[in-house]
Parts: sequence; C-alpha cells; structure tokens
Amino acid sequence: MIKVDTLPPEKLADATRKAKAWVARILSCGAGGPGPSAITMHETFSCWRPGPGFDEKPLSLERVFEPAGYWHQVFFDRAPAAFVRTELTPDGEVIVRGGSRAPAVAKIDEAVSWLDANEERFADHYVLRLLRMKGHYLHAFWLSGERPLIVPIDSETSRLKGQIRDLEAMPLEKFMQIVQEGIDRRRGRRPTMEP
Repeated sequence: MIKVDTLPPEKLADATRKAKAWVARILSCGAGGPGPSAITMHETFSCWRPGPGFDEKPLSLERVFEPAGYWHQVFFDRAPAAFVRTELTPDGEVIVRGGSRAPAVAKIDEAVSWLDANEERFADHYVLRLLRMKGHYLHAFWLSGERPLIVPIDSETSRLKGQIRDLEAMPLEKFMQIVQEGIDRRRGRRPTMEP
C-alpha cells in the first residue's frame, strides 16, 4: 500500500469533523435548490505548493515544494464534488482555510483509483502528497522518495497542456524541466539547454 502523507489520527478526526461542518454550513447558505442528501469525507492528503527553490538552478530538491496544509476530498451523494483545506496552527489546533466545489476533486479521485490499480509500482517506495500549482492551474501527486515522481492529475486545463499527460508518472527533474521551459516561454526567455 502506498503511504499517504496525512494528519495524525487524532488530528485527522478533528479536521474531518470541522471540514464536514464547514461544508454543511456553506451549503446551507447557498441558493439554487436543495443540497446533497449525504456529505461524506474521503481521502485527506498533505498539500504542497511551489517553494522558494522552485525555479532555482541548479534544482534544489529540498526547496522545490513547501507545505500548504491539508486537502480533504468531499463527496456529495457518493460522488466527488468539493474539497476543504485545513491547516494546523503552531499549537496543533486544526483550522479550516477554505474550500470549494471543483472539477479537480473528481480528477483527484480518478488519480487515486489509478494509483490503487498500479500500486505494485509504487508501494513501499514512496510517500504520496498532493501538489497544488495554482499559477499553472495544475494538481499532481508528488510521490516523494529516493527517486521522486510527479503524476499529473488535471493537465488538460493547465498551462502545461500538451507537454505532460495525466496519470503518467515522470521523474521530478523532468517535470521541473518542462515547467521551467514553460515559465521561460511566458517570460520571453529562450530555454536553456543543459548538458
């Protein structure tokens, strides 16, 4: 089984309770008809974003990503529909930072199924984390380990469309090269070729 980087059990129970209450409260304020008959919380992943070393050369793997709280998958009537983001305060309290209905939730659920079906490739070698790259409109699973991999989740709506494919694991270094080339193109710089 792939190890998932998530909250400790006692904090996970508290986060799940608070996230579910937040979703119910937001839905009760909404317009547009009745809400779902059932709200269920599913996977929770540590959430990461580009860190201070994201575009440094040479690539510093320790500084590429930084923690950004936790992502909770929320299902309405047994279908992936929304997410809630939580964080731990310095004294260990769980706080809800927000959430939304989002197409990414269904794509993440598909990626979880893909990982489960391909578990023998990844089990015992990696720790699973969710990477959220807002500036690129991309979510990906980061399989952290000795040889880190990135598994894009929703590349068809990202700035990297056509350069990467969903559910194809690639080495972190290759992913970072593709991302950097895209950044260079948008900034009008010529991509650098490394030996």
